[in-house]
Amino acid sequence: MTDTNQIMLGNENVRIRFCNINVATNIFCRLHRFLSPFFHVMTDNGERADLRIIFHSNQEFPKPHSCSAIRPIVIRKSTADEFNLSVDSHEDKEGSLHAWDSRWRTGYRINRKDNQVDFFASENSFIHLLEFVRYYSLLVEQARGTVILHAAAVIGPDGTIGVFCGAKGKGKTTTLLNYISDGKCRFFSGDKLLVNWDRCGRLTARGWPDYPHVGVGSLRQVPTLAGRMGVDLTDIDGTPLPDHKKLLIDPEQFYSVIPIAEQLATPISHIRFPDVTAGSQWKLVAGSPSVLKAIPNVIEFPSEFQTATWHGLIPEEPLRTTVPDSFFDALSQIYWYSQTSDEGQLYDQICHA
Repeated sequence: MTDTNQIMLGNENVRIRFCNINVATNIFCRLHRFLSPFFHVMTDNGERADLRIIFHSNQEFPKPHSCSAIRPIVIRKSTADEFNLSVDSHEDKEGSLHAWDSRWRTGYRINRKDNQVDFFASENSFIHLLEFVRYYSLLVEQARGTVILHAAAVIGPDGTIGVFCGAKGKGKTTTLLNYISDGKCRFFSGDKLLVNWDRCGRLTARGWPDYPHVGVGSLRQVPTLAGRMGVDLTDIDGTPLPDHKKLLIDPEQFYSVIPIAEQLATPISHIRFPDVTAGSQWKLVAGSPSVLKAIPNVIEFPSEFQTATWHGLIPEEPLRTTVPDSFFDALSQIYWYSQTSDEGQLYDQICHA
C-alpha cells in the first residue's frame, strides 16, 4: 500500500524522501511544483535515499538549554530579501545540529550520521526548504561527477541544447528570453546546467530548478513576455525602474508563460558567449586556446558555497573539486560562438563570470 504521507522525489542522480508531509502540506506542494519537471515522483521501495526530510510543526522545535552554545550561521546573502537566510545553531550531545531562524520561524535538527533532517516548518519556511533541497542536491551531483555550469540554456527545433554563459551583465538572460520570444526555441534552464559526458565525448545536459530573478533590462527586451508574467517595470510613482534592478518573478507565473522543455539528458550542440553591449554579430570561436583556458571560470563547485555546506551533511562519495581532461576534450568538439569580436575581451568576460 502506498503511503501518501511519504514521497520520494528524485532525478537520475539524487533521491530525497519526504516524510510526515501532512504537517507542511502547503510548502511541500509548492516545492513539488517548483522542482517539477526537474525532479519526479519515484517509486519508493524502501531503499536508502540521499537525504530524508521529516516535517514537524515549528512549535515543536526544541529550544536550546544553554545560550552560551549558540552559534550564528549565515546560510545565504542575496539582493532579494526573501533569500537572506540565517540561523542560530547549537549541537547536542549526540552531535546533531539544531538551527533556528526566528525571522522565518523555521527550525532544523540535522542528524549527519543518518543524513536525516527534521524540518520544523511554518507557512514562511518555503525558501528555507527550497534552498536546502536544491543545494544539497547539487552537492550530490558534484560528488557523482556532474559538471555544473553557471549558464542558461534553450532547446532548439532539432532537439539539441544551446548554452549561454559568461560574466554577469553580459546578456545571458536577455539572449535566453530573445531566443524564446521568437517561438523557435523552448526554455531548458535559467541559471545552472548539469553536464555529463560519455566515452565517445558526447556532452549532454540537464536543466536545474531556478527561482526567476531577472534584470529589468532583460525584461524590457521582451515586453510581451514581461506583460504576460504580470511584471511591472515602473516604480510605485510611475518612474521607470533602472535596467540593473532585478525582480523576483513568481515561478508558477513565469513558467506558465515560458513552459519548460521535457527534462531528459539532451545533447549540447553549441555554447554562446553573449555580450549585448558589443552589438556585434555572432563569431565562431571554437577551439580558441584562450577560451579553453577560461572555461573553468564558468564551472561551479557547490562545496565552495556556504548555502550548500552550512549544515555539515556530506554525500557518501568524495566531493570532487577538479574536472577531468575528458570533459574539456568533449567541450572542444562542439561549436562556440561569441558576440565579442576581440578574443582578449572574450577571455576577460569569461574570467569574471
